[in-house]
Amino acid sequence: MVKENVAESDEVLKAEARKIQLLFDRAVEPQNKNIVIASINGEQTVKRLLIDGKNIKLMPENSRHKPIEVKKDMDFRTQEVVIWMIRRTG
Repeated sequence: MVKENVAESDEVLKAEARKIQLLFDRAVEPQNKNIVIASINGEQTVKRLLIDGKNIKLMPENSRHKPIEVKKDMDFRTQEVVIWMIRRTG
């Protein structure tokens, strides 16, 4: 999420960090290039959703993390679409 104003050191989903607040909407249908909160095999992640035909990838904005190519045998669900991010500075 570096490109989306999330710093290298921010851990978005770790409750103790609390440097990023995400506003999401479950009613929004996930579209190509949306930032989503997704679940893969029971683990949550925040990544950019890339859809190319039947191929789905979850791309990090932070180069320290690897893209995730969604395979048929994975339990994959998009839970919410991120519509706003707020970064705390203090």
